[in-house]
Amino acid sequence: MGPWLERPHENGPYLSWSSNPSTSIVISYETPQNVSTSLYWGINTIFSNIKTTSNLKIHAVKLTGLMPNTLYYYKINSTEIECHYMNKYYSFKTGINQTHPGAFRFAIYGDNQLDIFGRSVHQRIVDRVITHDPDFVINTGDIVSTSVDSNWDRFFYEVRNLASRKAYMISIGNHEQVEGANPDFGERFLDLFTFPNNDVYYSFNYSNACFIALNISLDEHRIDPVERSWIINTLEKANNSPLIDWIFVYYHVPLYSSGGHGCNQDLIDDYAKIFSDYKIDMIFSGHDHHYERMFVNGTYFFVNGGGGGMLDLLLPWFQSRNWSQYKLLCTHYLIIDIDGSELHLQAIREDGFIFDELYLTSRRN
Repeated sequence: MGPWLERPHENGPYLSWSSNPSTSIVISYETPQNVSTSLYWGINTIFSNIKTTSNLKIHAVKLTGLMPNTLYYYKINSTEIECHYMNKYYSFKTGINQTHPGAFRFAIYGDNQLDIFGRSVHQRIVDRVITHDPDFVINTGDIVSTSVDSNWDRFFYEVRNLASRKAYMISIGNHEQVEGANPDFGERFLDLFTFPNNDVYYSFNYSNACFIALNISLDEHRIDPVERSWIINTLEKANNSPLIDWIFVYYHVPLYSSGGHGCNQDLIDDYAKIFSDYKIDMIFSGHDHHYERMFVNGTYFFVNGGGGGMLDLLLPWFQSRNWSQYKLLCTHYLIIDIDGSELHLQAIREDGFIFDELYLTSRRN
């Protein structure tokens, strides 16, 4: 019996951004029933500020007007209930201001859902990521096997020591929407997480980089006019900004892959030209459970679906493609360091072994 089953629906706290990472944060947490809570926060544990929630199960407290690149402390309390995460001290650091950019690090992985035997190595991936002390984390989706309470409770238990201190940004996957006997089509995901636009596609800027999450979450997905217009407007703004040296895009279903799902021609038709025209530096996806680095039309594409789910042992992921530069069947995560116009990517196995590296210089500004 997992610890997450002993106190269900006591999930959190977990952090995200819904606006400027350098001056705001969203602190979310779940209680077993509707209650009122208090969140205390400040630059030390004297806690000079307080925000309250009233009669909620899912609490999302947005803090604004924060100082960039500053360490803050917080704790959560309630007079109506005692959850395991209450009356404990947590901390987070605000992002680097775009007008004063500096070096930063982020981690990225995906597909940490359970395998067919109910197992996952996700906890070990999380523990490894913590040792790198990234500024934030990106997950490319399939964070649960099905959108049922026990799966969500387990996910939040496994990320408890990471997501309570680092913004944890997610692109929705198919397993959060349509898998299982009673799919909720992403309703629970949208209730639990607060991201920019309050939607499943969004963008944020961190230091000298623009990050764009897209809702490419189902094999049969096709771009619609509203989404296309938003993507192009966001990319044009990023490309025209003298403050942006890097553009990263992340989503769940890959355009290109040597894995079991293979290449998706509909997605290639809808997105490939946009990605090429606007000179995206790197694109991250999951869905296929292996690691792959590809280079297509001037852009690096990655499949990073080794976050804990069952590897694609029986699928023809080893097919030879002329755009595929490196691939390996293993559980893994990526660590990416940005220092001005220089980038260093490391693909790291669950046991800590670095099996792929990439160095790049920005082609902008």
